[in-house]
Amino acid sequence: MCLVLWAMPSVAIQARESVQDTPEDVELAVGILDAASKAITSYDVTVDVTYTWRTSSEMAGVRTDVPPGRKPIPVTKARKLRPGEEAAIQKNRTRQVYSDNNRRVEVLPESSDDAVAVLVANLTERRQLSRIDGSGIISAPPTEFDNALCGAYGDYLTYFRTIGVYDLCTFVFRARQGVRLRPELGKNGELVLEAAPDADPDAMVLKHDWGFRVWLDPKHGHLPNRIEAYQIVGEAGTEKEFPTQSIAVDEFFEFHDSLWAPIRITATEYIFKGELIGDPNLEVTALVDTARSRWNIPIPAESFSLEFPSGTQVADLLRKVSYVVGDRNIEKNLERIAVDAADEVGQAQERPSGVTLTAVLSAATFVVLAVLIGLWLLRPVFKR
Repeated sequence: MCLVLWAMPSVAIQARESVQDTPEDVELAVGILDAASKAITSYDVTVDVTYTWRTSSEMAGVRTDVPPGRKPIPVTKARKLRPGEEAAIQKNRTRQVYSDNNRRVEVLPESSDDAVAVLVANLTERRQLSRIDGSGIISAPPTEFDNALCGAYGDYLTYFRTIGVYDLCTFVFRARQGVRLRPELGKNGELVLEAAPDADPDAMVLKHDWGFRVWLDPKHGHLPNRIEAYQIVGEAGTEKEFPTQSIAVDEFFEFHDSLWAPIRITATEYIFKGELIGDPNLEVTALVDTARSRWNIPIPAESFSLEFPSGTQVADLLRKVSYVVGDRNIEKNLERIAVDAADEVGQAQERPSGVTLTAVLSAATFVVLAVLIGLWLLRPVFKR
């Protein structure tokens, strides 16, 4: 189905001698973006991510406008690395499984496949287990793309379905006004879509004051091979464009005939205000282990279930309870107790009014018997 959806707008736009910045071609290009981003329907991938900070921070003062009794809040600002100062580096390795809005993320140590933390999420519930401290959390996921544990830039979905780390590509380009095609930016035959910044502060599109560009690569199924976010700063006539974020796919992998997946990516986050505006702040490289990864394959349902082991301290934010899992699964007991309690309440509300009449008749019978017994005991008194 995804291939059919992709083929129709793709063939239509490629049949033209040249792509023009017309509403018809823009709509076709957005359709290609939508279909291409859905070409990967499921995956089980292992991703190694390296974070490199290109700046450091220093004290810039304190905030004193705090409630009485509270300490002033330190304020920091970014600064360039000094000569000889090494960039801070952080690495993580995750296994990510996805199918039909169900997700599983495992945080893996460098030399083992035994996960130290596990997250399982769907559109209604998120479960997270830390094997380091034996804790668990049950909560509702905040968004459709719940990238906890793997982080926004470590989330594999970021690199082909979302506009950077913010929202669905298609949503942004359909919701913005003034979306246009920029054929002059497609140096290797890419389709380039641009959504200019929206000056309306009440716009219901995330990051309304940022513009976005996406390059759709015809050699790799029209998947995005570059995404840019930018802002315009300055007064009219002297305004200047500054980057806020960029993502570049450096390598694709053909996992099936004419089906491609991004496997080596570089993402850069820029400083978007202050003296260093436009300077790189964070650089992220993500590398997918193709020997351990698969795409568009059936994912067993049990991959998206997570039972907390005995001894786990669980904070259930949905039921507003905390408990320690024992040998018998207390979570299932809580569910049973909740159902039983609801049944009892329902039965009590549905009982007919005849219950009260029965109670009255029983009490009346008891009174009559008591009177008769009393009269029997008082017989000698009446005979005198």
